[in-house]
Amino acid sequence: MTTVVPIKGDIVTNDYGWLYDLFGDDYASPKSVSDLINKANGDDLSVEINSGGGIVDAGSEIYTMLRAYKGPVNVNVVGVAYSAASLIAMAGDVVAMSPAGMMMIHNVSGGQMGDYHDMENAADLLKKSNTAIANAYMAKTGLSQAEILDLMDSTYWLDPQTAIEKGFADKMMFDNAEKPGKMIMTASLNKIPSLTTLNQMKHFRNTTALKRAPSDDDQMALLNAEYNLLNLKGE
Repeated sequence: MTTVVPIKGDIVTNDYGWLYDLFGDDYASPKSVSDLINKANGDDLSVEINSGGGIVDAGSEIYTMLRAYKGPVNVNVVGVAYSAASLIAMAGDVVAMSPAGMMMIHNVSGGQMGDYHDMENAADLLKKSNTAIANAYMAKTGLSQAEILDLMDSTYWLDPQTAIEKGFADKMMFDNAEKPGKMIMTASLNKIPSLTTLNQMKHFRNTTALKRAPSDDDQMALLNAEYNLLNLKGE
């Protein structure tokens, strides 16, 4: 069984959840996520993200809860994952993005009043917050701290292809096609069928094992597999 964990709308601390409930607006808070995690009780989690971000503290807590979860955590960026929402996305064992999805990472921001000591302290806090958030991006992507901080400093926007290339995402949603670069390593004098051919034969075997009549698609898949095998044999 899979439990869906929606990260939609603003990401806020528990103190503000009631306000969003009052107006019927979407939001995610540590409590709303924690309640679903507790109900899941080790089952798969499917985290669906479409959020422009929110409060860093809340995003960090949600990220930590998901990382600590004992079961599989799959993240789907179904819309956008900006700012604190991109931080939460990094908690996924597998992160998939909609073909139309986007991510964005940037520096932490905030306001402060007071004298120059207060301003200096605020600046130091923001820099250290950047470093803390960078740790989550580093853990997912394998990029160095300097590389991550440079990307954050530039307010970096990622389409699915860029996110996958940089390591922020693992794959694109709905992309189940065999990857061109994937190969089977062999040590044989004979030609070995391709992965596609092997999968076609495996599918037909499973169909037969289930003792149901093969469909037209099953029969076509078998014919294609047989044709590929004949080509390999030179017949």
